[in-house]
Amino acid sequence: MEIKVVTANHGDFIALTEQLDDNLNVLGAHQPKEERQRYASYNGLSTASKVYIMYDDNLPIACAACKPHSSETAEVKRVFVNPDFRGKGLAKKLIEKLEEAAKNDGFNSLILETGKHNTGAISLYQKMNYRQIDNFPPYVDMDDSVCMKKTLLIK
Repeated sequence: MEIKVVTANHGDFIALTEQLDDNLNVLGAHQPKEERQRYASYNGLSTASKVYIMYDDNLPIACAACKPHSSETAEVKRVFVNPDFRGKGLAKKLIEKLEEAAKNDGFNSLILETGKHNTGAISLYQKMNYRQIDNFPPYVDMDDSVCMKKTLLIK
């Protein structure tokens, strides 16, 4: 396995995030289509400070990104592992990379949003010491959103 830093417009990142969107549409199938589409506008990464892709023999299998939310906080975005490669700790490795990069970039916390039906992601984040917080903008009025935060210990 190899992890590469890329830009948000990298073809492999775009392909992985399209797979992520398909996966999220399945998880959110109970929601009206308009509600699911509302989330799409919040996934732009033009301000991404870090984008990681994990490869297995040149095959892109996982991704994660973060972008500034404020001067002290970065937001974790677009974490996805191809279903064929799940259960191997790959998402955890990518999130740890994001945490280290965020610390190096001067952020003291990370926040994220996931869907309340994405129980696998919620469980992973909880194991990594992310704690549920009140929904932050733009997710304040989204009942299916779960927002979480982790304070980074800067050495």
